[in-house]
Amino acid sequence: WMKNTSIPLDLAFANSKGEVTKISYDAEPLSLDLIDGGENIQYVLEVNAGMAGELNLFVGSKLIHSIIDESVPSS
Repeated sequence: WMKNTSIPLDLAFANSKGEVTKISYDAEPLSLDLIDGGENIQYVLEVNAGMAGELNLFVGSKLIHSIIDESVPSS
């Protein structure tokens, strides 16, 4: 949900290997509606609404960060 967030966001949901499996665009500020990321989600990248497109973020993109262990099997 977006309860305490005052700006719209794009949310990229990723599995344990950092693979983006779903993107929710333009989440409504201050909403209490559930934003379902799907099953086996380990990470969520939140960016200002519209940035997912500007960054060419898509299902299948790979999030790279030091805390993401690529050797972990995806569930």
